[in-house]
Amino acid sequence: MLINPPMTMEGWTMEGIMQMMTIMRQDEERRRQDEERRRYEEKKEEEKRRREEKKEQEEKEEKRRQQEKAELEILRMQLEQQKKDREDQMEQLKKDREDSERRIMEMANTSQETLKQEYERRKQEKIEEERKAEEQVLPAFLASAAGTRCLQSAMLGGLQISDDEQYFTLRDRWCTDYSSPCPDDICATSSQSGTSP
Repeated sequence: MLINPPMTMEGWTMEGIMQMMTIMRQDEERRRQDEERRRYEEKKEEEKRRREEKKEQEEKEEKRRQQEKAELEILRMQLEQQKKDREDQMEQLKKDREDSERRIMEMANTSQETLKQEYERRKQEKIEEERKAEEQVLPAFLASAAGTRCLQSAMLGGLQISDDEQYFTLRDRWCTDYSSPCPDDICATSSQSGTSP
């Protein structure tokens, strides 16, 4: 430990002055070193703090990027699912439309076939009715003519009246078609049997 020399004029020797200056320089150097060390430590702390802040910021940025990436992936999957759902809906609508069109065509064909069958049935019924009506025309005419003939003979007595050629033609047709006696023959036979003594 250095002992400061007495601060008197007599004590100020060259050696003392040099020693004092050396001490002052050492103190100054020590203060300078302390200051540099303090600044260095502060600088290190500042750099460390900045590194930590930068690292924290980078971690936050990385976390944000990862979160955005995850959100984008979820959105992409949702969009793909929506696209698939729309495609499935369109396919189902197409299938339903085809099924509906097929059912309509089947119903139309069935209805058309039913209408055709009904038309044919009515046509056959009409043909049958016309045929029956045609079959009844001749017997009705002959029956009417025969009845009139008998009445005419009874009323006119012995007057000579020419016979209707159309009547005899239809009478012959009756006899041919039905292989039975004609109505006027029956009437004539009945009249003869009734008038005979």
